[in-house]
Amino acid sequence: MSRPAVNPNQPCKLSLSLSRALLMAAGLCLGQTFAHAQINITMGPGPTGAPTSTREGATIHVLILDENKRPLKQQSLIRVTSQDAGTVLFQSTRNSEADFPGLHIAKYLIEVGAAGYLAMHEQIVIPDVNKDVKETVILHRDPSAVDLTLKDAGQLSSKARKEAEKGVQALELSDFQGGSQTS
Repeated sequence: MSRPAVNPNQPCKLSLSLSRALLMAAGLCLGQTFAHAQINITMGPGPTGAPTSTREGATIHVLILDENKRPLKQQSLIRVTSQDAGTVLFQSTRNSEADFPGLHIAKYLIEVGAAGYLAMHEQIVIPDVNKDVKETVILHRDPSAVDLTLKDAGQLSSKARKEAEKGVQALELSDFQGGSQTS
């Protein structure tokens, strides 16, 4: 069997959006592994007889809100980059929140992206490993994103409107199983 010849001068036909999707998927997989740094807690009597604790770093707690200051319904991807060490951590949100524990004193760049929203970035500083940092990021709708709101829903029967609303909600939440089965 012979394989077709590959022209090295022919440009790659992989689209930019597919490349981004693959990178985000890799980030989601890797983020679960690398985003959890070790925290050691030692409980024992201190000089005053009270328990003491030691830990290896601060935690950045990130909360993602929409422009109405409500928790974002869909999952978003967060990338935290240490501007001092160059370390990059990825994590997806759960209930519009994510934690990055075990971070050292440094400047960090937090980048947040979600489907249908404009990406945002914030720079924060961890001045002390004993004090955690809370960061709230507000994402704004992307005006070029597909609008999933039902227009002219008054022309639909109530049953059809409810089914359409369920479908739109499933799309917003990336629930591609459909939530409800029709017979």
